[in-house]
Amino acid sequence: MAAMAADTIGSEPPAPTAGTLPLVAIFPFISKGHTIPLLHLARLLHRRRLATFTFFTTPLNAPFIRASLNDLLPPPAVVELPFSRDAPGLSPGVESTGQLPSMSDFNAFCRATERLREPFKRALAALQPPAAFLVSDSFHFLTVDSAAAFGIPRLVFDGMGWFVQTVSTLVGVGMPHAGLISNVKPFQVPGFPQIWLTKADFPPPLDDPDSHGLEKDFPLEVIEATAKSRGIIRNSFHDMEAAFSEHWNRHFPIKGWSVGPLCLAAVALEAGGGGARPRSPAVVGGWETWRLQSEDGRHGELSVTARRVMEHGGSSWCSLEEMVKEVCGKKELRRILIHIGSKLVTSSRSGSDLDLLVSDPVNYDVHISQVPKRPSLVLIGCRFSVSDECLSDIT
Repeated sequence: MAAMAADTIGSEPPAPTAGTLPLVAIFPFISKGHTIPLLHLARLLHRRRLATFTFFTTPLNAPFIRASLNDLLPPPAVVELPFSRDAPGLSPGVESTGQLPSMSDFNAFCRATERLREPFKRALAALQPPAAFLVSDSFHFLTVDSAAAFGIPRLVFDGMGWFVQTVSTLVGVGMPHAGLISNVKPFQVPGFPQIWLTKADFPPPLDDPDSHGLEKDFPLEVIEATAKSRGIIRNSFHDMEAAFSEHWNRHFPIKGWSVGPLCLAAVALEAGGGGARPRSPAVVGGWETWRLQSEDGRHGELSVTARRVMEHGGSSWCSLEEMVKEVCGKKELRRILIHIGSKLVTSSRSGSDLDLLVSDPVNYDVHISQVPKRPSLVLIGCRFSVSDECLSDIT
């Protein structure tokens, strides 16, 4: 039964072809820990027919992305951006954090990724159809200007949960640790007086609100770019971090969506027959056997909840669909029916509700009887022609 339930995650009845779906540009930070959750997110968008997608990465990272998605049809596009081979502080050929000889080189690596700014901007401008929105790793703050230049909503992803996102932001804004000399003296988190932290809970230079320097410039640029974005995506679920996600969405202007745990959308591949085939992700991450031990000795079956929120009607399931619809814009028509005489000329977008019905006086009664619910807008004309430009003006 568990395996059968796993197969329902991200599943949905057949829907419109790719040409009717929004295109999402996805740009993960060039580190597998940042990339893998976005590969899982892409699978959900694909399985549920919510969007098509194009990945952006560098030449040495592209094979990993292609191999991870090689069971999808049609194969998703992967755009390769040239990575600088003469970046200060890096050895030639280093294109991911896994290739760094030491994490002391991490800051130099992050600075080297900034050289992707112009190649990314050109590639984003060349996308056809244009991207409906961009999912950018938070470390790629270089994408914020390109997205703004082309009017593309930018969503931020970094793999953090709501606790870290909300608490670190509250501490960064309120600075309750300012002036503290001791690294172990507790201070309260603004908005959550039940939570006490110390400066030792934060890595340098974030432990000192008065510090300056190159190492602190990078996280500050990440924060500034996030503040200019349309929203944030969290690899978490409401039942686990409700207090923190709700606090964020009540008190901060950048909306957040909980769409995880994304690992449950993974598809493990095993060799067999004519090649690789998808295998049910029933045991991905140990979710089938993991149980959370509470302090009073009771066991909460968090794995069961995690699976439920990802299945049809669950909180993460609904949050992902809400995110796509909202970011694509309320003006986007989910479904358009255009009738000339008794002939259906155009049908696009999915959904049982119609936004627009174009009809004529003679056949209007027939047409309106064929739809389950009255459309939001009805256009009636005696003699007209319809073009893509006309529909664009209407939307």
